[in-house]
Amino acid sequence: MSDPGSPLLIFDEQLLEQRAYWLQQLAALPASSAGLPLVEDLSDEPTASWQQLSVEVPLDLSERLRKLTSGNTVLAHCVCTTVVKIVLYRYTGQSPVIIGVPHRCGGENGSAGEALMILDTVTPEMSFRKLLEGVRKTLAGAHANSRYPFSRLVQDLQREASASLFDVTVAFDSVHVPMPDLGQNLNLRWYESNDRYGCDIAFRATKYVSTTVKQFAGHMLRVLEACLTTPQRPIQTLPLLDSLERHGLLSLGCGVGAEYPVLGGLVERFSLVSGLRVSSVAVGDG
Repeated sequence: MSDPGSPLLIFDEQLLEQRAYWLQQLAALPASSAGLPLVEDLSDEPTASWQQLSVEVPLDLSERLRKLTSGNTVLAHCVCTTVVKIVLYRYTGQSPVIIGVPHRCGGENGSAGEALMILDTVTPEMSFRKLLEGVRKTLAGAHANSRYPFSRLVQDLQREASASLFDVTVAFDSVHVPMPDLGQNLNLRWYESNDRYGCDIAFRATKYVSTTVKQFAGHMLRVLEACLTTPQRPIQTLPLLDSLERHGLLSLGCGVGAEYPVLGGLVERFSLVSGLRVSSVAVGDG
């Protein structure tokens, strides 16, 4: 049996082409992947490895999303992936933004334990519509080159097998197979049920607390609504916080004011300084 860490001898021309595609696509792979803000290190907490919560998209927003995608679940996944990338970018300012995506249901490519890496450049002035176009092309290219094994790609990129290449994954229930555990900390699995969209969020409880994940879910819904309302709006101006969150942040700068001595107006201050510097020129005309 060959050593799994040894160089892969490829005689399949298609695999060679796909390997070249992935190495070019991931040439700008960041040193660390974007994720949610960490509250604290929870590695010693006596809790289950994974926890889950669900969020429903409001009916009116679901109808607008369905209208945009014409009910196409693959396009809906593109929209949801774009929204997630926007929120992660707003959290970290890191670009490109990378997420993981499982293989599609019924596909011949890929196997258990495999996934795809979706890397997109994000800039503050970029609009949702522009980023959506890019994400759609990236997803299409990734699925078209999904035969090349993920495990071999990790070796090609000279990354440790235990080091996750992405922190967040995004899937759509009727489109993708279950996401394998590849070291990520957050799995988003969107779905459509009873005329509404929703998202099941599974998170590693040793990394995130439920309050952080709930806040993230709220940010996703606010960004989704803003994107569907004004798709040409620059990403940096999209609303992320609700009124309560904004009030909480603003109140941090509203503490008890310090008392400073009152020196009077300009005349009083001028007289005071002049008296301290009697040998200096008080006023010059140039």
